Amino acid sequence: MHYPVGHGYERRKDGYFDQLTAEECRTKFRRGFAEKYYEKIGGRRNEALDIRVYFLAAVDILNPVLKVIKKDLLKKAMASNPQKVVIPDDPETPADPSSNPPTQPKPAQPRKRFSFRRRM
Repeated sequence: MHYPVGHGYERRKDGYFDQLTAEECRTKFRRGFAEKYYEKIGGRRNEALDIRVYFLAAVDILNPVLKVIKKDLLKKAMASNPQKVVIPDDPETPADPSSNPPTQPKPAQPRKRFSFRRRM
């Protein structure tokens, strides 16, 4: 996870970053194999870490095509109120969404499933 300096993250006083570091990575040897696992540090809350992990697992399972979703959102915004839409500086996004017909997304490739335990 990356939190750049100067974007307001350093002003958080709600313990968010303490929650992200509420677990430690440990290694246990079972049947000759090293097995990594995470253990919660006593007395610390970890809701922010859990939500972050659930989000990453959901994105991995759903495997959304973000470029197509972004184009659809821009089309809907342009159709509802074209004066208030600010088009980002993205070379792949046309200035006028109606000028290029929508393309079909490529079929999703099978990916490895999210796993908490990994053998080394």
